Formats: sequence, structure tokens, C-alpha cells
Amino acid sequence: MNNSDFICTDVNVSYRNIQSFNFFSQYKYTKDMIEFLTLLKLYENIDCTDLSSLSDRIDILSSLRASLTNDNVYLKEIKNNILKKQLYLTELQKLQKLEILRDRKELYNPEIEDLFELKNKKLLPLNNESIYDFENNLMLGKYLLEVVDPVHRLALANYIQAWENNSQKIPFFLFLEKHCNFDLIPQIEYYSDDILKSHQIKIKNGLLYGNEDKLLTTPQDKEFLFVLSKENIFYGCYGDKNHKHTSLTKGMPIKCGGSIKIDKGIITEIGLDSGHYFPSLAHLNKLLYFLKKFNVNLDNAIRVHYYENFQRHSISLKKAMER
Repeated sequence: MNNSDFICTDVNVSYRNIQSFNFFSQYKYTKDMIEFLTLLKLYENIDCTDLSSLSDRIDILSSLRASLTNDNVYLKEIKNNILKKQLYLTELQKLQKLEILRDRKELYNPEIEDLFELKNKKLLPLNNESIYDFENNLMLGKYLLEVVDPVHRLALANYIQAWENNSQKIPFFLFLEKHCNFDLIPQIEYYSDDILKSHQIKIKNGLLYGNEDKLLTTPQDKEFLFVLSKENIFYGCYGDKNHKHTSLTKGMPIKCGGSIKIDKGIITEIGLDSGHYFPSLAHLNKLLYFLKKFNVNLDNAIRVHYYENFQRHSISLKKAMER
């Protein structure tokens, strides 16, 4: 593997299963659609545990969409859901052709880890260890699974043990099709290169500016995430269940990452808090060096939050630089 072009950033891709033959056959607006129901039955009879069946599934989904010729609002929604599923399977097929997904019992081709490993000890790699988050009662880590996944589902590590205990040798992402609780698990939006440009934080006269060259001020009730890329580009976005640090990085190593509070372009607080990257005070120096190059005014009293042995600590910027 030489690059990460396999990463899908299309938010219209969906891993959700389309509704069943029995579901559609009971409703008036679809039960008389003989061609559609025949194709759907054919689709359901395909062995969905085998990567070699992806082409057949994609072809039938395409035919299913073509059979829906009426433009009423219900059928438009069905066609849209089928298309999203078709795109998801197409992405899996692409991963299979690149030998990232293999037709055997393993998470993915382990050679893919070479793209995301720590080649430079000054950089922060993506955390790929399993760590249990007692506060939120879920298993975190194994974030390369999130990167490889065409829809970038968070906390896929929760499903590893169930998959390992399965008696069938089903590829991990095909196992997820029937076992992933899509009502609970968030999908992280990975920004395309064009969208990422709008998330660049620019520095002018020592002040931080966001999109449309407006002075940045972060609301107190919103988390504003930042990363400093290995190319020395400063990015930021508001964090929520669908937007994390990997939205800004696609899983690639960075110099520093966390959260930040800003008032009229001036930094007021820095948090070294990222479950995806686990930054430390050592990585803070990379950020400070970058900011000082652009004459950013950093008050010694700025609060810095960091984690050590999974315990959160808070100190002044002055004390942080002394450690």
C-alpha cells in the first residue's frame, strides 16, 4: 500500500440494510410491484457472508432501483436507500480489489497499518489499541477499523469479540451487516480535500481566523477540535457525535491535536484531549512552536488540560512549558 486513496469521504454511503421482502409485500404501494419483489427475493437469497457475492448484490440493487419507475415520495426514498447501500457494497468491493479486505477471518490486511504507523516519533499516530471507556461504557480504540470502514463507524472495537467468537469465517465487514446496531453507532464524517480547506485556521497578525476570514470565537457550550497536521497546517471543526479529530485527518499521523477555546482570535484554553490520538504535554510543544512562529500571543495563564494514566489534569500554560 502506497497511499490512502481508498478512504471513502462520501456521506451518502450507507451500511443500513434495505427493508425485507416481507416488509414490502404487505403494503399496498409496493405489494403489486411484481418485478421489484422478485428481484428483492433474489437479493435476499444471495450468500451475504462471501465477498465474492458483492458483484451480484451490486447488480441486483441496480436493477431494483431501475424497477421503481413511479416518482411518488415513498418510492423515491426507497430508491435513495437502495442507492446508498449499493454505494457501500461498491466501496467494500474496491477494498477487496485492493486486497485490504480478504475473504478469510481477519479484520483487514495488516499491511494497511504501514500507512498509519509511527514512522516519525515526533508525530502522533492513530490509536489502534483496545481501551475500555468506563465513563461511557464502551470499547474504544482500533481506530484503523474506522478508517477502513467505508462509512467510518465509531467504536467498531465493540464488535470484534462477537466476530471472533462466530463459528463461520465471515469477513469482519460482512459480519457487521447483520450484527451492527446502526441505530446506536455514529458514523464519523471524513472531510474531502475540498471541504477540509474550509476548516483551515489561518493566522494573521497573531490572531486566529476561520472560514471567510472571520475572527474566530468559539461558543462556551461547543467543543472546538483542532489538529496540527504533519505538513504544519492548522485545522479546526466543532466536535459532536459525527465529527471527531479523524474528520480532519482521515486517520493520518499529526503533530498535535485536541480542543481549543478562542475569543476574538485569541486562545484562552487548550485541551490535549483526543481518544483517537492520545496527545501528551510533549506534543503541546509542537503546537506552541508552530503558533509562536506566527507571533500568536499566548498568555502564561492559559489553562491547559491533559490526560495522564487516563486521569484529567489542568495546569497553567507556564507550568506546562516547564515540564
